[in-house]
Amino acid sequence: MNTEIDKSTIAFGQLTEAGMLSLWPVLEGLSSDQQWMAWGEANYTKTLPRKWELSRTVVVNDQVLGYCLCSVRGGFLWIHRLVVGQASRGKGLGGVFVREMQRVAKGAGLLGIFLKTPVENVQGVLFYKDNGFREVSNENGHVVLMAESAGDVAVGIHQPNYLPWLGYFYKMSISNVFIFLDDADFPKGSYVNRNKICINGEGKWLTVPTGGGLKTPILHVCPAGSEWAQKHIRTLEVVYGRAPFFNEYFPAISAILSEKGSLNFADLNIALIKYVASHVGVDCIFLRSSEMNVSGLSDARLVQLVSKVGGHTYISGSGGANYQTEEIYQEHGIKLQYSNYKAEAYPQGTSEFIAGLGVLDALFNVGAEQIAATFKQLAQNR
Repeated sequence: MNTEIDKSTIAFGQLTEAGMLSLWPVLEGLSSDQQWMAWGEANYTKTLPRKWELSRTVVVNDQVLGYCLCSVRGGFLWIHRLVVGQASRGKGLGGVFVREMQRVAKGAGLLGIFLKTPVENVQGVLFYKDNGFREVSNENGHVVLMAESAGDVAVGIHQPNYLPWLGYFYKMSISNVFIFLDDADFPKGSYVNRNKICINGEGKWLTVPTGGGLKTPILHVCPAGSEWAQKHIRTLEVVYGRAPFFNEYFPAISAILSEKGSLNFADLNIALIKYVASHVGVDCIFLRSSEMNVSGLSDARLVQLVSKVGGHTYISGSGGANYQTEEIYQEHGIKLQYSNYKAEAYPQGTSEFIAGLGVLDALFNVGAEQIAATFKQLAQNR
């Protein structure tokens, strides 16, 4: 029979970077009864946004009995792992620890808490749900859960486009959560399989061939053939090979195209988008609509997706004003805002600036830091 731990003996300590260097083997030992929890030194000591400010240990009678490693993502506290040693489980310590982390998140001015745990961690999922978390997504063998949010949570939603324009990434940069609408029907003449690059001073399409796919969800449509990826790689080399930042980003872009060129358009495009996003100052939480168990059509489905992640504001591209119904958002207490991104001229090596090109044009010509700085300035001026 488990006996509740005397709460007066429980103390919490800040888990610092210096302390982690000597403490990580102890922390690894606390989860040694679960094979899937094996992590290794590199993951414990890796520096992430605000990790060493927010991570905690739980101590009882001078003995470390648990720990929480976390960072900040999309304005939320993201728990990478919360562990209580096997001998201390079922004694109320875990629930006390969760409430402490909620206090930490609130004190840090964060919107709430997100975490992800393997589907096989059935007891863990039940524990979190018993302590105020709810499931928002079932992602590639992992359950994504969140605690109820506080504050204005901004949510962006869009189909996963092929190397999309800067406005797509700007919408991400002002969103706390971004949902890839990967189970929408593959749209004819869209940006899901094409975008523009600058060739001889003109915007020209870079198109991925498809074998049909209309009326089929994007995540079930694959490129036609296997030669297109190498053609795109060679085209980018010829067009941008002398651009100032080409060598900094091209190897990774080329590798993604080569390795994922035969996957469905959702997986391919999301891999490319996430790579670029990670370099241009985007830190939102990414989800996929196909993994969120939300039904409905058009605006009604968007409202449900926003609501499922505790969203209060839906960030739409300016084109959404042509087809969205504001009343349905108002009925659900959701503010509809438009990103209103306007392309600012940057050096392209052309006589006249060409707006609306895919993100690689800016990435290769001015680099990620300049793009991130532009997004930050635009967000401040909203």
